[in-house]
Amino acid sequence: MAKDKGHEVVYTPPYHSDLHPIELVWAIVKGKVGQQYSTTTTFSDVLPRLETEFENLKPKSVQGCINAANKQLMQLKKHLEAMDNCDESSSEGELSGVEEENENSESE
Repeated sequence: MAKDKGHEVVYTPPYHSDLHPIELVWAIVKGKVGQQYSTTTTFSDVLPRLETEFENLKPKSVQGCINAANKQLMQLKKHLEAMDNCDESSSEGELSGVEEENENSESE
């Protein structure tokens, strides 16, 4: 559906929370709820605190999480492209070395 609308779909690897904006948002909310913890806190205390923190979450904070994840994705993309370029360079070098060996053996 997204591709039909002209969007590029990019899948991120699981278990890399820094690449998933929702995980960054969740970390903010958990941190704020955790600051309210005391030795008398019960599970029934936690749900309203979570709801309050989600309601108080600023769009700017969510956008910051999206931007941070995008930055990480771009860095990962550059790293993978650099690795691909290294692989291509070494493959080309191996091929030219084989071609040189073939030329040398033909001239003998």
